[in-house]
Amino acid sequence: MQEEVTRGAVTLIVDGAKLSEQVFEKAVKKFLEEIQKSQKPKIYRGRQSLKEEIPYQVPQPDKLPKIHEIQSAGLYPIRERYLKAGERPDYEHEGRRQMLFAASKFDFENPTKRRSIIMKRKLVMLLTIVAVLAVGIGIWYNVPINLMDLEHDEVIEIVVFNGNTGNATHITDETQIEHIIENLNEIKLKRSKPSVGYSGYSFKMTIYLSDGNEADDWNNFIINSDDTIRKDPFFYKVVSEKIDYDYIAGIVN
Repeated sequence: MQEEVTRGAVTLIVDGAKLSEQVFEKAVKKFLEEIQKSQKPKIYRGRQSLKEEIPYQVPQPDKLPKIHEIQSAGLYPIRERYLKAGERPDYEHEGRRQMLFAASKFDFENPTKRRSIIMKRKLVMLLTIVAVLAVGIGIWYNVPINLMDLEHDEVIEIVVFNGNTGNATHITDETQIEHIIENLNEIKLKRSKPSVGYSGYSFKMTIYLSDGNEADDWNNFIINSDDTIRKDPFFYKVVSEKIDYDYIAGIVN
């Protein structure tokens, strides 16, 4: 809004929410009345600035434009200036915050409440740890694994103990060793159930390397069928390819 006055033009920018025409005019009139009151001589104390104070010419209220003539920027600064402290939203929220803080402090200073809060926190932490462990164990138990990963030319001997007859067969033929090792390298397994308490088996296999030592990792395992292996403390189910059980049985028998 621009209004011609004695000393020139005055620009008034209003910033706030949407208001009705009557509320807007009342707010602006109140604002102008306060400015007119401020024109009275002021008595300053202490150090004074040498800058000359120029009186401000205020436009008359009856010449104010209508609300639709001003861009709707709102009256927030004016409204905030003249609202009582008790009506201001920030004071109200601050009071509520302080009340909640005092209530929580009072509860925590109570020994019984304090013990209850500590116990609840410990219980939540314990349940969280148990849940994480349960998820980890579930993933570990169900993830497929490789039976072995050996080079057949590193194997010098395979000993197969027949649990049905009690006889041991020593396989040293390179062609037979290559066929058995390549077949077992393709096998993928998954844990099926615990093997604790079970006895009896078909073939127990032990693999020896060219340096005379037993192969690391998977060794001394039991083959019960073309899709079942036992290595304590679990039974394993074949999930990829099949064990050439008949080939091993033909050599042993």
